[in-house]
Amino acid sequence: MNRPNERSRELLHRLTIAVLSMALWTVHSGGAAQPGARVQGDWAGTLVVKGRPMSVELTIGDLQSGAAGTRLIYGVPRSCTLNAEYSGEGGANEYFSFTESNGGFCDRLHDGQLWVDLADDRTLRFNVASESGQISESGTLLRVGAQAGDAIDPRVTGQWAGQLSVRGRPVRIELTIPQGRIGSAGTELYYGAPRSCKLSAEFAGSLQDRYAFAFRSADGGFCDRLVFGLMNAVPGDDGSLSITVSSQQSEVEEAATLSKAR
Repeated sequence: MNRPNERSRELLHRLTIAVLSMALWTVHSGGAAQPGARVQGDWAGTLVVKGRPMSVELTIGDLQSGAAGTRLIYGVPRSCTLNAEYSGEGGANEYFSFTESNGGFCDRLHDGQLWVDLADDRTLRFNVASESGQISESGTLLRVGAQAGDAIDPRVTGQWAGQLSVRGRPVRIELTIPQGRIGSAGTELYYGAPRSCKLSAEFAGSLQDRYAFAFRSADGGFCDRLVFGLMNAVPGDDGSLSITVSSQQSEVEEAATLSKAR
């Protein structure tokens, strides 16, 4: 009379073992995300060096395959890139060794290392050090597209126009700021006669109430003096945009208030 109950208990026992075995297989086969895998992807942020904001972009490849494609990109004025490979983990950190540089400041970090750890799923802490230890810096990056913190404020984007006074003479200014994120190029500042030149800039990030753009190139004339300089933009409550422009060594400093172009 008890045989059906015994069979039921036996079947339940076998089913439980099968379910537990499948769960263990899923974990060990990679079905669950490994802790290190969470740092993979695209990250961007702002590093402040000697009081100046600079964009930093980091792409971390698949750790299981040596993190091929991992690279660290510094924006203006460093304007250089480092390639890296995965070295291993230590505590909460994932370590990478720099293998290649395309010149400039980045050559000083060649053979150095990068290590990162997650503050949360959207925020990555990073540290960089040269092999000699002479260079050591750290910062925080945001996962690209995960939150608005890495994007240009819509109050700043668009077509702007205005003028500034140069030795008592008005000079027309036109400014274009497209939508984008930290490191995005496409911003252009044009000066009318007698300067008659144009600058291209990238978004370096936001600090408090100002949005910083770093000049990466110019088409000659006066504008050449501003290459590697900085433009800060502050949106006004009345819909205006106040900008300050300075050269890298601050030989040139000027300001203007712009309105949306019609």
